[in-house]
Amino acid sequence: MKRFLILFGLFGFLVAPLHATDINFYLGLVWVELKPGQDIRLLGVYPSDLPENLEDYKILSPTENPITRHGALLSHVIFKDDTWLQGKLVEAGKAIVMPVYELDRGRLYTLKNIEIGARMERRGLWAKNPVVCAWGAKGAFDTFSIIQGKITEAANVRGTIYLNFGDDYRDDFTVKITRKNFRALPEDTQNALTRLTELAEPDMVVEARGWVFFSGGPMIDIKTDAQLDFLGQGNLLIIERCRS
Repeated sequence: MKRFLILFGLFGFLVAPLHATDINFYLGLVWVELKPGQDIRLLGVYPSDLPENLEDYKILSPTENPITRHGALLSHVIFKDDTWLQGKLVEAGKAIVMPVYELDRGRLYTLKNIEIGARMERRGLWAKNPVVCAWGAKGAFDTFSIIQGKITEAANVRGTIYLNFGDDYRDDFTVKITRKNFRALPEDTQNALTRLTELAEPDMVVEARGWVFFSGGPMIDIKTDAQLDFLGQGNLLIIERCRS
């Protein structure tokens, strides 16, 4: 759980870089020249609003699987002074971190670090906190959402882990981690999830982010640890109404 203490326990230390040169930014990326009419999708953030005159910016795209099934080029956009567009959007509260397509943990956790600052200072969309309580997750169907709530039960069913947030797992919000996705998670996250399944009454507030789909009730499928945050007692990101 050490990583979560760093991210969520000591807010005074959360000063994240906004320049591409400040982190190991270029891992798995390559510079590209845009083709006329090419659609762009910003990696790591939602919504992915783009600046005008993209020809004035530098574009980086993944070396593997750079095109979505809809034909959009997955990209990081860099200003001429090496400022990172995604970082600026999250810092201003104009976007939330979206761990879909972006596979680099360094970039994702840099963005999540920046996001915490925007949340605490209620910038942009955080002025009306977009986090959805687990008991209201039915209203978030077919959207990318951040869902927060207190776990009522954690179960390992033939290798798939389910985190339930209500008395009726067939109707209430659930987080699902398949055996394959569980094995891809870092060891500390695996250990945390395993400990939860061993508790009769897990007393933990969890925040999950992802696309909310219907499977008996509202559900999020976890594929990367950046989608899942364990908020320990006293964490300032806990929303009191979401604990019920």
